[in-house]
Amino acid sequence: MRLIRIAALLVAALVAAPAGAATDLVGTWRVAAIGTLAVPADAGLVIAFDAAGTFSGSTGCNTFSGSYEIKGTTLELGPIRITQRGCAPAAAERENRLMLALGTARRAEPAEGGVVLGGAGGDRLVLAHG
Repeated sequence: MRLIRIAALLVAALVAAPAGAATDLVGTWRVAAIGTLAVPADAGLVIAFDAAGTFSGSTGCNTFSGSYEIKGTTLELGPIRITQRGCAPAAAERENRLMLALGTARRAEPAEGGVVLGGAGGDRLVLAHG
């Protein structure tokens, strides 16, 4: 059932917003999917963007932060700083995929109930409110 909801969110994300629509990232987002990997709501993957151009979050194991700038749907992330605690294998895999996806994200597109971050060479991130 959860995979069906994630698939529906991914489809909605791809068709919901007109190309070039401005994206408002300010707020706290739960990472709902990384590529085709559905992320359990209790995994603790969150990203918060503030109006001052910084973001921070949790991989469910480590915390990270950086700066960002968005113009329309074009996203530019500054260097990402991350703590280096050891993680359980499943959390470590999600963390690695999340960091790769964030590191390659170049677009942020509004979607029904959330935002999709994507770019060349990395998985798309589906972010859901809260």
